[in-house]
This record gives sequence, C-alpha cells and structure tokens, in this order.
Amino acid sequence: MKTSELYFEDSFDDAVKICKAVSLFPDDQYALSQANLVIENMKRCLLDSEDNFDYVMHSSYRTLFSIGIWGLTNDLIARHWHSTVPMEEYIVGGLKELMISKQRDYGKGNIIKFGHIGIMVRVSDKIERLLNLMKNNRNPSNESVVDSYKDISNYALIGIMLLRGTFERELSNEK
Repeated sequence: MKTSELYFEDSFDDAVKICKAVSLFPDDQYALSQANLVIENMKRCLLDSEDNFDYVMHSSYRTLFSIGIWGLTNDLIARHWHSTVPMEEYIVGGLKELMISKQRDYGKGNIIKFGHIGIMVRVSDKIERLLNLMKNNRNPSNESVVDSYKDISNYALIGIMLLRGTFERELSNEK
C-alpha cells in the first residue's frame, strides 16, 4: 500500500507548470474574486448533488491550487527571488513539508468529518481574510499573507486527494 506521502507527490505534479504561469491573474483582488466564484460553484455542486460532481470539484480544486501557487510565486518575485533552487521546487517542497507536518499534528479526522464542505469553508475563510486585509490596507496580525496562500493550495490538494480516495492513507513512520 502506498503511503500518503507518495500521494502528496502525485498531487503536486502540476505545480511546476502553475508556478511558471505568473501572469495567470492580474492582481490579488482579481485572483481572490475568482476564488470566491469557485467557492460558489463548489457550494452549488455540493448542494445540488450534480451528476458531474467529480469533474466540477476537481476543476475547482485545481483552480484554487493555482490561485495559491500564484500568490506564493508573486511573493517570491516581489522579494527578488535569487536562489540556485528553482522557484517551483522551493514552493512545492515547502507546501509538501507543511502539509505533512500539519497532517501529523491534526490527523485526518478534522478533514474526514466534514469532507468537501469543511475544505470549502476553510478555503473561504482564507480568501475572506485576504480580501479584508486588502480592503482595509492592513498587515496581518497573525499568520502572514503567504501562509494564507499556502493554506489555500494545500486545502485544494487535500480536496483532490479526497476525490481520489488517497487522503485517508497512512503516513509513513519517517519524520
């Protein structure tokens, strides 16, 4: 049986392409308004039990993942990224470490209990937080804007893993 880490690897395959698509959205406001539209679409899909549920949810999660990656890429560019490590490897590696670390801390129950609805609410909270910070031109008091974009990406990946039936796999005992 494969461990969750291998499925995380499978879920990160497209991140390299997305990191290179920096011009995906013109600005944060537009990206986050698109994310809100995706959340509305997901909500409709969940409430209406659409026949194409898997397709709608998968494409919605991929869009949310792209928005998170876009925010992280723009942050690194704004900080004048200079490294021998390619930006996409840096971003994806950090997301993977964060996701595995949080899964070790939280376990799987918090996600499994509410499934796609729980993920949708968590992502919506992150989006609304970012929009509120921008609207009020404030710096965050708690987690950084970058942390919110990381969380959006990772929640989207968890959603894809739920659709694939791979989220409930055990983590290996390696630290």
